Amino acid sequence: MLQEWADVGLPPNSLPQDPDAEIISFGPNFLVGLSRFNPTVEIVDEEIGQDWLKFHFQLRGTISYTVPGQSPLAVDDLTCVAALHGQGIVKKSLVAPRPGFAVTVLCRPEVLRERFGVHLADMPGPLSRYLEQGEPTWYAETGKMTPEMVMSVRALEAMSFKGAMRNAYVEARGVELLCEFWSQISRGGTPPNPAVDERTLSKVERARDHIDTYFREPLAMQKLARHVGTNETKLSQAFRAVFGMTIFEYIRARRMEEGQRLLRVGKLSVTEIAFEVGYDYSCNFSVAYKRHFGITPKEERATARR
Repeated sequence: MLQEWADVGLPPNSLPQDPDAEIISFGPNFLVGLSRFNPTVEIVDEEIGQDWLKFHFQLRGTISYTVPGQSPLAVDDLTCVAALHGQGIVKKSLVAPRPGFAVTVLCRPEVLRERFGVHLADMPGPLSRYLEQGEPTWYAETGKMTPEMVMSVRALEAMSFKGAMRNAYVEARGVELLCEFWSQISRGGTPPNPAVDERTLSKVERARDHIDTYFREPLAMQKLARHVGTNETKLSQAFRAVFGMTIFEYIRARRMEEGQRLLRVGKLSVTEIAFEVGYDYSCNFSVAYKRHFGITPKEERATARR
């Protein structure tokens, strides 16, 4: 069931700050958090560690973490992180002003051993030392999400289940993500970065930034490729390799996120919102919205008004 933060012993800023963040408890030591966030300005937060091990899967959005005595940790699109935030250790977070969606699987470190059969010898040094000696520590390892991780997180973003079925689905996907991530660590590291060089990655990120600004307008692929200094084929292939989706899938996701935000604000009609996010016909927007979120725009608005 959906829990209040205090009920599960977590501070309100354990997940990215947003009214749409929720955390679902599957017992006292295993939780799954779902976060949709779209801050209009940078958000800075501070959190004191409570010994949770966090497996974080950032589908979209930008967050950076700083811990005294440690190198800054940047989390961007399609990044996964395994982090142990030891008791009493202070961590500062900065959430950039752009839309995002993330899934965080939280568990006590001993759950890896007791529920999933992970032995101390299989764990990275900081985790094994913590379990053996109980000394507070900060440990984080990052990598790019695998296609399997992307598929699971996108499925959670788009799910339409409710009640007990929703909880069962979230738990199953959370366990799947945890197993996928742990299998990467046990094989010697987190998922590798995409097979693109730094120059190509820079072009892809510039294309992403351009889309974030102009997603409401019709896309001219040739113009976008020329804008970032490459050709259409190379841009399409690199964009999919880096972000796990096509350019047009990314544009549709951005339109859906903005449409959801406007529906929840409640000032514009569904037809006006459809035009605002780049659709010529409200019926096309409604079909795309239900396919993406599992509910119609009218149902979204009714839910937001409760």
